[in-house]
Amino acid sequence: MNMKTPPSFSGMRILPVVFLIVLFCSCSKEKEENDQLDKDYKGTLRFEYTRSFPTFSAIIDMDVDLYRSGDIIISQPSSEHFDATDEIPNTVKLRETGDIIITSLSGSYKTIDGSPYVIINANTLIDGTMTVWRWDDDRGWIFPIDIPYTNENPVESPMNFDFHKVTMSEDIIGGTVPAFQGNLTVRWILGLMPALPK
Repeated sequence: MNMKTPPSFSGMRILPVVFLIVLFCSCSKEKEENDQLDKDYKGTLRFEYTRSFPTFSAIIDMDVDLYRSGDIIISQPSSEHFDATDEIPNTVKLRETGDIIITSLSGSYKTIDGSPYVIINANTLIDGTMTVWRWDDDRGWIFPIDIPYTNENPVESPMNFDFHKVTMSEDIIGGTVPAFQGNLTVRWILGLMPALPK
């Protein structure tokens, strides 16, 4: 009597493993394709530090190259000095002076949850001194007080800029908060356009 050979289960166990490997490779390939662009882009990354009192605006511009591979190169800017004085007559006089230093710039193009972003990392240091005078009807401005301050990374990294916005016009990350007098605005602005073919 011929006995049928029982089916081999080893091959059946291998099939799901092969399927998972193929699925993983397909997903990895799709992710790589999602993080690719059809052209290179060039533009400007801007940092703005603005006070309403004393009134001034310190601006730092950086050149940005976004390659179709998703890699980004950002130019290293020089430090920016600011110095402004303002007063409310017979009340308070305020001077703000200091330097803005931006370092550790990096970036990349990534697709997150189906939406494309330009991701920027930066270390920002605002090192300044605020000098405040009080008004005296007999002697004028008296008793200047120096108040040193340090503001590190007022806008936290990473900063995720909407790719559609930066290529149509610009995208802005930051905001405005109340200060000792008036308001303080800190923001990053990114705008890109297709690079001219070489």
